[in-house]
Amino acid sequence: MAIDGYTDQTLTCRDCSQPFLFEAGEQKFFAERGFTPPSRCKGCRQKRKAEKEAGGGGGVSTSSSGGGDRNGGGRPVVTEVSSRRHGGGGEGRGGRGRRRQDDDGY
Repeated sequence: MAIDGYTDQTLTCRDCSQPFLFEAGEQKFFAERGFTPPSRCKGCRQKRKAEKEAGGGGGVSTSSSGGGDRNGGGRPVVTEVSSRRHGGGGEGRGGRGRRRQDDDGY
């Protein structure tokens, strides 16, 4: 089917190597938002997303305590350690990030 100059395309999934259809409507949606075409089929995208949600990836330290929603909607909680590791400290945080001058000015 053709929509505004877009036609259905058959792409190959990078994970399972199976062909999948990138429909004209999806192409238009992706183009309007500046997205690149998908490289995985729907099944592999869902599998990859499930693996990420199960803790398969690294990255920012998050709080996952069992009781209650204490951090405002399940957003990641960046710890002070990870903040310092990634350049989060600096002026205005207790003087960290500044070099202390010696008595002779160096």
